[in-house]
Amino acid sequence: MLNLRTLLVAGALLVGGQVSANDFEALMGVAKDVWPEKTHLAVVCNYRDSATRDQVQDLALAAGAGRHITVFDIPHGGHVGGAAGLVPRYNPDFLVLLPRDRAVHDGSMEASMLIARMTRHGKAVLGTTRAAFRQGAAFVLGPNTGGELLVNTRLQGIIDVILPDRARIYSRQAGLAPFGCATVTVCSAR
Repeated sequence: MLNLRTLLVAGALLVGGQVSANDFEALMGVAKDVWPEKTHLAVVCNYRDSATRDQVQDLALAAGAGRHITVFDIPHGGHVGGAAGLVPRYNPDFLVLLPRDRAVHDGSMEASMLIARMTRHGKAVLGTTRAAFRQGAAFVLGPNTGGELLVNTRLQGIIDVILPDRARIYSRQAGLAPFGCATVTVCSAR
């Protein structure tokens, strides 16, 4: 039987998740609005790092139930090519960059390489920072962009998705997707 203390602890944990999930909340909101049928995301990262696992969990919370995230786990950036080679086999709808991953973080050479490889496969890569946008991400939105949706119009005709309207400033209300989070599958890409 639940008591008030249990409810307060659960509520505190949920609020804590909302604060950290906000890095991805608006980004996933745009992805859901533009591509409601696209439910399979991928991430390339060093999943063994606890801070990275937290970012994946934040992304799963923001993505919401009914979505699936495939994590390509690499120990360091030198394995990004192998991970990019596995992506077509798993066929995700799009990839999301984690802004603070140790192996493939926004602004890194490895992130640039991953974006280039995914674009050649016709897959969109999304991010939350201006650095990811400068590297060629399809669109970015997050705290680092000041709530501005940045859309890479040079990718039209290269990637196989419709891009959102870049002129729009996107300010989605904070709050997690109802009824849970995305499922996460981790596969080694060493």
